[in-house]
Amino acid sequence: PGLHVEGVGDIPLPISDAQVKFLASVLEQAPYGKGMETIFDKSVRNTLQVDPSKITIQNPPWDPCLKKLVHQVAESLGVSPSLVRAELYKLLLYEEGCFFK
Repeated sequence: PGLHVEGVGDIPLPISDAQVKFLASVLEQAPYGKGMETIFDKSVRNTLQVDPSKITIQNPPWDPCLKKLVHQVAESLGVSPSLVRAELYKLLLYEEGCFFK
């Protein structure tokens, strides 16, 4: 798919158990928001994240495909496609037993 994470390298799909463990070793605890607060609490959200600045999608067909999808979604919602864009917020890794309540 062309997913590349800085400090990790290319992430193939399906991802192997060994690659998940390596990826998890370089990620950080994911917070959650409550009102205007950013909270780190594993009893509420137990998962890992990588900042989008460390992620690139290097597969050339993704860009036109995503643009087409954004255009279709905007039109179906009655919004001008020129006002809508897709933006990667973050990448989350939910390993077995991880959760977000």
